[in-house]
Amino acid sequence: MKGRFRELARRHHPDKHAGDDKRQRLFGRICEAYRALTQPIALCGVCGREPATVHETTIRENRITEQHWCKRCMPDRISGRRF
Repeated sequence: MKGRFRELARRHHPDKHAGDDKRQRLFGRICEAYRALTQPIALCGVCGREPATVHETTIRENRITEQHWCKRCMPDRISGRRF
């Protein structure tokens, strides 16, 4: 799969076809499909059982941190819930 992705990416790369919007959109779809097929499903960082539906990326002190939550464990500041 990786070889086929590279072949398609090389063929439709925007640098190779400057100004061709159709090829740029196709390249974006190829990259998005490859990313979706190769990334594992993230589980909730709190309970660890359910697939995460929300993720937050923060950058602090030159470190990237990703946090994943399922709907049940989502913090109030993200879900907008008020008690």
